[in-house]
Amino acid sequence: MRTEGTRRRSRGLSKEGLVLALARRLDVPHRTATAFVEAFLKTATEALRDGERVPLGKVGMLHPVTLGKKKGRNLHTGEPVMVPPRPGVVLRMGKRCKASLNG
Repeated sequence: MRTEGTRRRSRGLSKEGLVLALARRLDVPHRTATAFVEAFLKTATEALRDGERVPLGKVGMLHPVTLGKKKGRNLHTGEPVMVPPRPGVVLRMGKRCKASLNG
């Protein structure tokens, strides 16, 4: 039970939530919206894997990056280990998106 004054933290928009929102907004069947989201994610993933940027309209742009090696810990033994460099993605927000989020 929640008491007055406490709020649940939002985990953000899930993939299924995005599909439902697109289906409602575009007035298309759930299956069509699912196919659209799956195709977009596959295309964006392939582009990022190939080192390309992925524009997201007024929201910003996804940039592929290489995260450098860093110190970590073996969770079982607790001993320090080096984590090798790995690929990652950074969202660089557009000016309009930043402005709308900042009020």
